[in-house]
Amino acid sequence: MASILTNFAMEYKTQVFNESFGTVSLEIEALESLDDAIDALFDDLEKRGCPEELERLSPYFGVIWPSARALTDYLSTLSLRTRGALRVLEVGCGLAIPTLYLLKTLTLCRFRATDFHPEVSRFLSRNLERNGIPSDALEYVMENWAEIQADETRKFDLVIGSDVLYESKHPRELADALLARTRRGGEVIVTDPGRPYLQSFQDEMRARGWVCDPRVVTTVAIEQGNRVPKDVFILHFKSA
Repeated sequence: MASILTNFAMEYKTQVFNESFGTVSLEIEALESLDDAIDALFDDLEKRGCPEELERLSPYFGVIWPSARALTDYLSTLSLRTRGALRVLEVGCGLAIPTLYLLKTLTLCRFRATDFHPEVSRFLSRNLERNGIPSDALEYVMENWAEIQADETRKFDLVIGSDVLYESKHPRELADALLARTRRGGEVIVTDPGRPYLQSFQDEMRARGWVCDPRVVTTVAIEQGNRVPKDVFILHFKSA
């Protein structure tokens, strides 16, 4: 089991998308079709004799989700350049589009991205290269945010995440994980497409002394090859 999760790799059909945020353009290699990728993965896992791993290894990370677009657009409106040498963490990063944007726009900052899926690092390496970003500009760690423990030596000024609330246990786990990595005076930004656990997450954060003024923005989703409008919630938390 551990070896499958650590060393697993599939050669999916991909496509390069051009995404623009403010004055910054990014080339993002992503899955050509999520449905086709899941079908190919299931066939491969059946041959390996472990089809039960489909849910855990499904390549949802390889899609440009509306919440990632909304988070990146929102970051482009903030005056982060004026805040000096920030330490930034993206949890459940997937294709890490918000982090790639920040890497193109901020200097003197330190960046870390994490995800539990074993294939994220491969896509991330390709997209760093595509966008002319040195590989050592970003620290990537294969890590499940639900297992993050408090560590006073690994605190961040800004912790971000997009579309990470998809199980009933996640509101409490995510609140604990985010605050375990946020320094005193730091900020947390989470975007979400309006999943059922969003309000519970806000309640968990409020109970820990963090407040936000939720807003809804309209971004773009790709459905059957067409770009359609999609509403996304932005939650920018600061300590009360």
